[in-house]
Amino acid sequence: MNNDSTGIMTSKSDQDLVKILAFDRDSYSSATIAAAENEVQKRGIDVMQYEALKKEIINDNGTPLAFSESANGFHRLMHWVTDTIFVIIFDILVFVIAFYFLEGVLSENDMLTYAMVFFYLSFPLYYIITEAVFQRTIGKMFTGTVVITNAGKAPTVGDALARTFCRLIPFDAISFLFTRHGFHDNLSSTKVVYGKPQKAGETQAEVLHD
Repeated sequence: MNNDSTGIMTSKSDQDLVKILAFDRDSYSSATIAAAENEVQKRGIDVMQYEALKKEIINDNGTPLAFSESANGFHRLMHWVTDTIFVIIFDILVFVIAFYFLEGVLSENDMLTYAMVFFYLSFPLYYIITEAVFQRTIGKMFTGTVVITNAGKAPTVGDALARTFCRLIPFDAISFLFTRHGFHDNLSSTKVVYGKPQKAGETQAEVLHD
């Protein structure tokens, strides 16, 4: 049970942990509270940071803000399937247009080489651009989910890069079927939650409250 609590707390954002310890302590077991406290210590959250996080999650009436729920495994699978289909269709359209205009200009071998390079680059570029700029991919738009950091903030370009490169890990695409957060979530300190895109510096809790 303690191991389960520790694993669950590891996937929580800084705000989630503070909310559990500062506002919802009576709703959790002693093992869960201990796991949350240990996780706060591991992350090096000092007293000043702790108090700042408390202020971030309290509305004007002194009531803790609602927190977004992590996307379930089925929706994560939908994201992967939808995004993959979208990128493949986009690639095919680009290939057809390029072939129409470049036929006779480039040799078949050159066109095949360029097509393969474009195909392999299109996937990482798609994820980096959509998650860094829009905080969600096409697949995530359909399920009403967004990418946030474990601190509840919108991901930076660096976060999107980390998520994208971690997708190269074998079996990453199905890892979220066995854990609440997939390999590329855990390794990049990000997660996918039900919510709305945020402004710079804004937390997901604040977006949900608005």
